[in-house]
Amino acid sequence: MKRKAAKNAGFTLMEVMIAVAIVSIMGGLIYASFGPMLRAKEVIEAESEHYRGIQVALTRMSREISMAFMSNDFDHTRWRDKSDMPTFFSGDSEQLSFTAFAHQRRYKDAKESDQAVFEYRVGRNPEAELGESTHDVLIRRENPLLEAETDSCKRGGGRSDDCGVEMVLSDDVKKIKFEYYDDNRHEWVEEWDTRRERDRLPERVRITITSVDENGKDINYSTEARLFMRLPIQHS
Repeated sequence: MKRKAAKNAGFTLMEVMIAVAIVSIMGGLIYASFGPMLRAKEVIEAESEHYRGIQVALTRMSREISMAFMSNDFDHTRWRDKSDMPTFFSGDSEQLSFTAFAHQRRYKDAKESDQAVFEYRVGRNPEAELGESTHDVLIRRENPLLEAETDSCKRGGGRSDDCGVEMVLSDDVKKIKFEYYDDNRHEWVEEWDTRRERDRLPERVRITITSVDENGKDINYSTEARLFMRLPIQHS
């Protein structure tokens, strides 16, 4: 009887406590080893999403700028001369607005064409509520009504109904820089305005976006857009 009882005996309380302690220690070691891996995964995913957002913004801007155009055929009784002509290309190092064949109609019977005014700049988030604290974002404005475009529409001025729609193209942008290649002088310049001294579009536009990485350091992303319709279009 004594031999049978020894055979069926269970674990003592001390043995159970030791086993639980060993399992707890092993679990802690496993979690400690996987913790940095999970954090590294989160950082890599955030960097990838950040980079993808910047690339999408650069690609869209490059595509729309490449389709920029200007035309000398306009109603001279309404627009006096090239200084206020409805098609134009006007930009400096921090802002660019132009007309392009890049508008996409969303509704079948919309009274719109493929022409529109586009503008890019860095400024306050237009989707933020009044008084709300917000950081600067990359803003894209599109106005399919060329005849409604005025100088007051630039840089966030004017009525939204007359000046088109603003949207956030990227919220990870600290600043933006535009440069324009002058093929006559063979150099990059920081300003181009067809409503003043220029009679054609630049050969290329260089876009440089400055963002902040996960360490708080500035990092630049750059691309170039080549313009195909550089001279004014003549319809007649």
